[in-house]
Amino acid sequence: MQAMLTPQLKYEIVELIDRRIQEKRIQEKHVTKEDFTELKNIVKDLATAQKRTELKVEELAEAQKETQIEIKEAQKEIKILAQAMNYTRRDLGGITSTLGFMLENEAYRILPGIFKDRYGIEIKERFLRRSMKSLGISEEGEINIFSRGVYADKGKEVIIIGESKSQLGKDDIDDLLNMAVKLKGIDKKKERFLLAVTHYARETVIEYAKEKGVEVIQSFEW
Repeated sequence: MQAMLTPQLKYEIVELIDRRIQEKRIQEKHVTKEDFTELKNIVKDLATAQKRTELKVEELAEAQKETQIEIKEAQKEIKILAQAMNYTRRDLGGITSTLGFMLENEAYRILPGIFKDRYGIEIKERFLRRSMKSLGISEEGEINIFSRGVYADKGKEVIIIGESKSQLGKDDIDDLLNMAVKLKGIDKKKERFLLAVTHYARETVIEYAKEKGVEVIQSFEW
């Protein structure tokens, strides 16, 4: 396959030939056969060098093509991993919800005794999850723990509004406080008892709850 000369290479060859001819004219007034042979060899060397350059360019192009293929494969793998992570999040979300409902159900059974022994409150209404609308509030939403009771020593009625979370955070306390505000219109004369039930809460969260007037009961206590 005949090597193709670039315009720049052709220009450099012509310049070289012209320069050598000029030198010979000055020295001998003519160009010998040996001069053309030398120039022919120079052209051949330059063409060979260009061929090596073209081969190197082809190798680089092939390497780039392989790199692009590897990138596409990596992108496919990333997509598969992202889908797997989404499935994992979904499964974990389902497990978290299940644990939350289990905690609520256990709390409904245990809380009447705790309220009687610890707070002196007789529970008069079963602990249940209640919707806002069932309590006469037009807004959407649910109260995880709701009941009514009375202080045994003074006969004062109380409404118990609670939140149940597997792991309690400050945001959950704020949500409970917001819920209590929405329920302030029901049984206005009755005292509010705000409660958070959880498997685990950091000490800072418990302190925050106390500052806000929320009682925290952890499952290990029963």
